[in-house]
Amino acid sequence: MYDPKPVFITSDGRTTTTEIAARLECDLKYGLPLKASARHVYVAGDFALIGLDRSIDGNGLSRKHVEGSARASYAARIDDGST
Repeated sequence: MYDPKPVFITSDGRTTTTEIAARLECDLKYGLPLKASARHVYVAGDFALIGLDRSIDGNGLSRKHVEGSARASYAARIDDGST
């Protein structure tokens, strides 16, 4: 599903290809559902730009309250299976 060479832009504006898994692991370590809602989806040819708002809220595995939110954008290549 993901490109083997993804790029992640950090909150301080750096671009990196190594922090994507670490960021996702950080969000998932609490054992809470990660909610996402699409802000927009733009499609041009076989590419789509998807804007998401995501949040996490609840008592984590350590029983401490966890709350956070972020905005993300994803560029995706659409594969309808015909090629």
